[in-house]
Amino acid sequence: MRRRRITYEAIQHLNGDRVSEEEALERLVTDYFSNLFTDNTNYLPYGVRRTFPKLLEFKIKCFEGEVTNKEIRKILFSMGNYKAPCMDYL
Repeated sequence: MRRRRITYEAIQHLNGDRVSEEEALERLVTDYFSNLFTDNTNYLPYGVRRTFPKLLEFKIKCFEGEVTNKEIRKILFSMGNYKAPCMDYL
């Protein structure tokens, strides 16, 4: 079965403007991904503060240890095709 290709005709810029010209779309997407992991980007939170439950102290301690190659291998090989890990195995 052949998958249908997804195409985008326009993207909404962060300032609210709709960008639909091919060159402007290419520049917008390229700039976004070029600056995604740089320190000079302006971080805009998506309003998710206080939406997650507070972690208990003993669960926070679980994150302090080193992650071993054995643990990484166990998680990666436990995933099915096209899947993300489902639980932290904590």
